[in-house]
Amino acid sequence: LCNGLCNFQENDADTVFICGMGGELISEILSAAPWTSNGKHKLILQPMTRNEKLRMFLQENGYQIIEECFVAVH
Repeated sequence: LCNGLCNFQENDADTVFICGMGGELISEILSAAPWTSNGKHKLILQPMTRNEKLRMFLQENGYQIIEECFVAVH
């Protein structure tokens, strides 16, 4: 149990899910774990708010968006 990914190392996982948080918080979590941008890990990210902030962070920090899926609930 830890804050974000702070106790995880690069070889601890090949897939990381970060879901149900705001885009800014997800960006902070990824920023504190720079190994997530090396292209060796699959990231499943599901921001509840501020998805544009998360998208901008990913583009500015070397991440590649492979697939995006928007879901609208009425």
